[in-house]
Amino acid sequence: YRGEDEGHDQSSLDLERMGIRRGLWMNRDSDKARRDLAFFSMKPNDKKEFLKFVSSVKFPDGYASNIARCVNVDGGKFTGLKSHDCHVFMQRLLPVGIRHLLPEDVVKPIMLLSRFFSQLTAKTLRRTDMFQLRHDIVQVLCKFEMIFPPAFFTSMMHVMVHLPEEALLAGPVNYRWMYPIERLLGELKKSVRNRAKPEGSIIEAWVQYESLTFCGMYLKDVETAFNRPQRNNDGGMRKEKLSVFAQSARPFGDPGRGESFSRNDMEVAHWFVLNNCDEIMAYLDEHEEMMKREHPSHLVAQKQRELFPQWFLESVNKLKSSNSPTYSDELYNLALGPIRAELFSGCYINGVKFLGAARDDKLCTQNSGVHVPGGGKSTNIDFYGKLTNVVQLLYKDRYQVIMFKCRWFDTNPNRAGSVKIDHGVLSVNINRTWYDDDPYILANMATQIVYLDDPKAGSSWKVVQKMDHRNVYAIPELDPTDNDVDNVADQRLESSMENDAETLRDTHVIQEPFQIQGVSSIEIPIQSITIDLGDLPRFDVAV
Repeated sequence: YRGEDEGHDQSSLDLERMGIRRGLWMNRDSDKARRDLAFFSMKPNDKKEFLKFVSSVKFPDGYASNIARCVNVDGGKFTGLKSHDCHVFMQRLLPVGIRHLLPEDVVKPIMLLSRFFSQLTAKTLRRTDMFQLRHDIVQVLCKFEMIFPPAFFTSMMHVMVHLPEEALLAGPVNYRWMYPIERLLGELKKSVRNRAKPEGSIIEAWVQYESLTFCGMYLKDVETAFNRPQRNNDGGMRKEKLSVFAQSARPFGDPGRGESFSRNDMEVAHWFVLNNCDEIMAYLDEHEEMMKREHPSHLVAQKQRELFPQWFLESVNKLKSSNSPTYSDELYNLALGPIRAELFSGCYINGVKFLGAARDDKLCTQNSGVHVPGGGKSTNIDFYGKLTNVVQLLYKDRYQVIMFKCRWFDTNPNRAGSVKIDHGVLSVNINRTWYDDDPYILANMATQIVYLDDPKAGSSWKVVQKMDHRNVYAIPELDPTDNDVDNVADQRLESSMENDAETLRDTHVIQEPFQIQGVSSIEIPIQSITIDLGDLPRFDVAV
């Protein structure tokens, strides 16, 4: 119950007088009437378990505040949650934590409501999806009316019916919600020094801010809010022509003690670089055809991995000796292989901060989760793991390739006990790993994810959640891949509710081929919404 009267005995008496919600009436079996625990309420032990789950949550750097410190497990309550934290709690934590603590009829509508807000607050919106949300939210509220008492449905609950229509008229909510305004108001409150005259203090501080901002526009050689590097500065795209040399990545930090990079590690990493360089795919195809003619089919992949690096070097040497126009110094340096390798504990890549697990486990944030979408030559399975080290391969003429060494969790759906999908929530078994002898990927292939404890499956399972980062925008494809885990999860959730009601379609998951920072506009084709960001307001001090 919420509000002054909703948790009071009078609410139960009102329900009894109206003749509805018999399960919430006062219990008159004894001499004194009492109100039993509602079926949608948690028992004290369940509340404690849920609070322990929330207290273990860690999000990436800059995504949300430290929600774990707002939990009072012994007191059974939350304190100090901001409005943005409440939305993060509703969209990401509530669906995971209540699956085994509440009845199925209560869990499903709550998870659908959580998914509704996740879709509504996505950076990319499509008109067809908003039409579907406008239809589905009505059914979700109808389910709530069958669960909660009438006093629960205030005007704020009814507002949800109008949110999809508002998104159709005004576009994504990320550029219209109140979070920037609330942060600005917080900065203005900090400027109050004379509590007897708060308005005057704010005006004086704002005049100083505008003066500094105006002067800062003319100070080209001084770091100001207009030329200050971003928080996760990756150095920008390089000018090299080969894609593996042109990564926008900047490693940092020293690796942990005892870390080394052997000759075998160098060969494994070099093969991965060659096998994932778009510019030499023609060489790979030619060599593969050669291996098919010379070796049995079950040995082709192994022989190509062993023989291709030397064959590729010989092919490039022939191009060099014949002065072929396709020859380049970058191609030659790539064929020579890396000279040495340097290890780091973290890396900025595409505006996102990654940290090795050894360093990340000591912090109150989580930046070590790694996801690589499937769809390659060998498999359509998505890969989930944890970053252990950042490897910088150094080539001749100061060329370099940034790679991630990861611990990959077994996500083969054909193996029992590796992956679970429950109510659209994906969980992986962190005690089962694979590709231990092939742990490397290119840094720009990784997207960041978050692992949450799975209180329903046990300590060896982690819930996987994909992240949307601030100031990082993706250009979506029109056709999402069929192998996307979230798509599969939604299909299973919908199939489990065929006899109940139509559910929300999770169109939030879109393949992200690359990311762009600092764009001034985003244009999405075919029945989509175009948002012009323009000049967003700045809330930090100019100088």
